[in-house]
Amino acid sequence: TIPALELVPGDIVLLEAGNQVPADLRIGETSQLRINEAALTGESFPSEKHTHPIESAGSVGDRTSMAFKGTIATHGRGRGIVVATGMQTELGRIAQLLEERIDVKTPLQKRLAHFGRYLALVALGICGIIFAVGVARGEPLIRMFLTSVSLAVAAIPEALPAVVTISLALGARRMFKAHTLVRRLPAVETLGSVTYICSDKTGTLTQNSMRVEEVFVDPANHSTFYTALALNNDADGDFGDPTELALLRAASEAGFDKTKLEQDLPRSTEFPFDSVRKLMTTVHEGDGTLVAFLKGAPESVFACCDGTLTDYAAHAEDMARRGLRVLAVASRELNASQIGRAHV
Repeated sequence: TIPALELVPGDIVLLEAGNQVPADLRIGETSQLRINEAALTGESFPSEKHTHPIESAGSVGDRTSMAFKGTIATHGRGRGIVVATGMQTELGRIAQLLEERIDVKTPLQKRLAHFGRYLALVALGICGIIFAVGVARGEPLIRMFLTSVSLAVAAIPEALPAVVTISLALGARRMFKAHTLVRRLPAVETLGSVTYICSDKTGTLTQNSMRVEEVFVDPANHSTFYTALALNNDADGDFGDPTELALLRAASEAGFDKTKLEQDLPRSTEFPFDSVRKLMTTVHEGDGTLVAFLKGAPESVFACCDGTLTDYAAHAEDMARRGLRVLAVASRELNASQIGRAHV
């Protein structure tokens, strides 16, 4: 273990769940390694890493054979070789972009500049006319020149910048009351003209922390439900997939501690989640019995269950319609011959 400051390209870095990636790495070995890249991509779900070369550089989220500085390993382990450090990393490039200052004038600044040029031309024209008329009437040249210059100076609105600044400051104060903080005053005028702001908020405006929002379970199955949430779960403490962390936290808040439950029902077999089954199954053995816990997409879970689940299906559809991410949980007792069957 060495300080990240001492890393140079070519060094080998070992990663495991809970580690923060210290530099940009090319993954050379992985065992179910998943990394939370929300700080770079805004994606709330961890990215699964592999060792296959990527044909095109693409975006950060598409480079699945790379691990980037500042991201966090949430599951599994891996080994990678350092390819970039410091400001040469993807995180460093973002820092460089933040340091670059691009002066873009707001609509108000553009209108004020146009107004200033127009006012200057008009003032100069009027002063020229007054000077010409005075000279034509026989007035001394010096007196008419001083008079024209005095009129030109008087025509310049010296208080205009101060008035604009005060107006923008008052606008910033009103926006602050609405929980909006601006770095530059001219932005107040632009934001005041905006109806909708569309932004990627995950990991920036939000904490990328999921939670169980709503539960629908038969009271008779209350204990089995929360036991399934705790045991059919690969999260460990504060590390793991955000969805599984949320489920583990819900079980803990309901009084079901994963560590204690695993002592009574240790995991004997597991069938990891995959895109075909859309299910995760764990089998636990205790007191001479086998029990399987299942979680996944509602339609996949319901297809494995016996009987009619119209009420559950209706609630799942209603939750999905309200924008919730819906998961279903099921359990059953098994005998040894049933382990490994597709319907488990």
